[in-house]
Amino acid sequence: MLLPVRSLTLLSLAAPFLAFSQATTPVVKDDPPPKLDVVEEQVKSLAEVREAGRIRFLKDVYAKIISVLNQSGAAGDFVIDCMRTVRFRGQENGNVDFAEWKKANRNLYSDRDFQKAAELHLQYLALTLERATLESSEPLQKKVWAHLARLVDAVDLHRNIDKPDQRVKFRVVNEQREVTGEIVGDMNSMGEAQVQNGASPAEIRRYVDDMLTGNVDSGLVAQAMELRGHFKDPENWSMVPGDVGAILEENIRPFLREKKDPSLAWTWDYEIRYRMEVLKKKNNDKETEEFRKVELPRLLWKQAQDWKVIGAPNKALAQELKIAQDYPTHRDFERWMNEIERDVAALKSDKKEEATVEEGIDAATPPGTATDAPAVNPSST
Repeated sequence: MLLPVRSLTLLSLAAPFLAFSQATTPVVKDDPPPKLDVVEEQVKSLAEVREAGRIRFLKDVYAKIISVLNQSGAAGDFVIDCMRTVRFRGQENGNVDFAEWKKANRNLYSDRDFQKAAELHLQYLALTLERATLESSEPLQKKVWAHLARLVDAVDLHRNIDKPDQRVKFRVVNEQREVTGEIVGDMNSMGEAQVQNGASPAEIRRYVDDMLTGNVDSGLVAQAMELRGHFKDPENWSMVPGDVGAILEENIRPFLREKKDPSLAWTWDYEIRYRMEVLKKKNNDKETEEFRKVELPRLLWKQAQDWKVIGAPNKALAQELKIAQDYPTHRDFERWMNEIERDVAALKSDKKEEATVEEGIDAATPPGTATDAPAVNPSST
């Protein structure tokens, strides 16, 4: 039986392999063991090179962000350009799709809320880039407070954008101006339906919320600038640019607690006032009621714990008692009571120790000693 030419070729190629496989298997000769101290020094040097490259990259991005912020009204355009990079570039018909999206959302370029949110997002991204190049966030405390002040000034971004329902009746007429029917509807929604080539208020709000409540290290700008993995989870730093509570708790309070700074307790008043102002802008009765009944007592309780940190346990206990008295139906009431009982027990223990110390001093000082002697009048000696 004759084999096809192709089979003969395969057999001829396999022959050397079969001969090699039947031979003695060669032994791989490894290098001698490395000197670990030398290797460790090389790895350390390479790690320094890597870290220097990371910091250099972050500083380059920081310079770009600052350049954008220094140009009036450029923040919004920059965010949209980043959006184009992330969502459209590299896709088939990406340029056409982006052109259509831009046409459908052209009012974003001039919307004040979008521009303000973009500025706040980039400002905090710049701060986060700076933090990522430092050993600690403590040197940035003043800049963090400045960002918080900008968030307070921009509280209008949280305003309620829903317009009151305005029911009206429209007459439908034909070309001869004869009434052929009537339509009853909301004038606001009908008016919005006539607006072409523009993002709706709800869509703009979604963009604003994304920039303020999303993590700054994973947002559109961070993705476009390829920043993922370069921040290394900095300690004592919130990644959410618009979360006043998180920024206070993660960026500010750790250093105040460490120093037992009296302004620590005031930061809770600052947060509560801001939260109340946001709720006023939202004008949502249900959300406001939920805050007053659930979140507010929790914030006050946390403030009481920080009174202890800065050396005011009596003030802390008084505040804890008032919270428990004012909110006996709160879901945290049982935990509060356990904490209050522990605090009372600790105060009683401290008083017992003080009394024991005083008794010891009295027992160690018998009558007639120098401490009981009247002061010597120099003129009588």
